[in-house]
Amino acid sequence: MRYFERGIEDKYSYETLTARGDPGNITLPWGTYHNILRNLEYAVEFFDNEDAENITAQDILVRGKMSVINVAGDKGIQFGSVILRHLLKNIVEEKRTGRSKVPILIIIDEVHQFYDTTSSKEALGELDTICRTGRSKEIGVIFSSQNPSDIPRGLSNVINTKIFFKSDSSSAKDYGIAVSSEEMQNLGKGYAIANLHGLPQIKVLKFPLSMAGVFEKEDS
Repeated sequence: MRYFERGIEDKYSYETLTARGDPGNITLPWGTYHNILRNLEYAVEFFDNEDAENITAQDILVRGKMSVINVAGDKGIQFGSVILRHLLKNIVEEKRTGRSKVPILIIIDEVHQFYDTTSSKEALGELDTICRTGRSKEIGVIFSSQNPSDIPRGLSNVINTKIFFKSDSSSAKDYGIAVSSEEMQNLGKGYAIANLHGLPQIKVLKFPLSMAGVFEKEDS
């Protein structure tokens, strides 16, 4: 029995090395150990894959190329956000150092799902930095959600253009757009209420936006 108990203790005990090179020892709490173990087992299918390919900023920063990172599902959101955070850092570094001159637009769809985990919050922290400094580096960001209140307040404060399709008018009013309930509910298909940075005179948009303007189909 003593040997068994010692084995359990050894499993939670790890040798450490300080920044100065001094050896030491630390004992992980039982809960911490099993939490780490669960996460490692959880991540195996994402990171222990011989056929996987590394994604780099150079793979994304290609003129005319559209890259889609699907993080649907519980596991995807957790580990996909880790990949996204890594890519965002690399993209900013490539642009900051001048190694890439390619403009890039980053679109985060269903942002409320993306904000559910600690790792994704860290990735959104990178996006917050990009929102504040990205214009000078030709990096644009679009956040999309069915409910504007799902967008984290810290991010909404740096979003300078808001577009609302038919929804609750109070949501638009919260973002400084003067619109009545009747106006919002009477929007046709493809129409949206907007607050555009640098274009305060425009209030209503029609999607898709064509280079030649907006044309309505005439009744025959």
